Amino acid sequence: MAARRKRSPVSAPAASPPTLPPPRFVAPVPDSPVELQHPIEYAGRTYATIIRRRPSSGVLGRWFEQFDADAAPQPGEPHLNVPIFIDEAGELIPDAVLGFLDDDDKQRVYEGTDPFLPARLMVALEALTQELPPSTGGPAELTSSVSSAAAAPNSTP
Repeated sequence: MAARRKRSPVSAPAASPPTLPPPRFVAPVPDSPVELQHPIEYAGRTYATIIRRRPSSGVLGRWFEQFDADAAPQPGEPHLNVPIFIDEAGELIPDAVLGFLDDDDKQRVYEGTDPFLPARLMVALEALTQELPPSTGGPAELTSSVSSAAAAPNSTP
């Protein structure tokens, strides 16, 4: 009779870790969609709604990283307009679209932005609006919101 060989135990494939849902704020500042009275077509897309959303620290950090540490952002650089304006897919609204808004739509988009601006962004915008002329189409539209927030006693980060 032939000797039986021991079979080595078959190991099961390693189970992949469970996929966790992304983190979310428990009490977020709610998004604020603004329906444009005059939608804009740009780069093959139609922008009919601009959503204001308070950025996470990661989004804000990536926005700050795109600029040279020693230079203020210049007109024409990507996303010079603050990272609070997004489309339905969650992508930042291009500067060209924000700069092309009908004046009435622009007023509606930019009014009431304070709840969406973290303190370090308000400080940066305050400094930037002092350096860039209002005609740049950049964040100068936020000057009144940023200036009033920066003048508040507890506005430092």
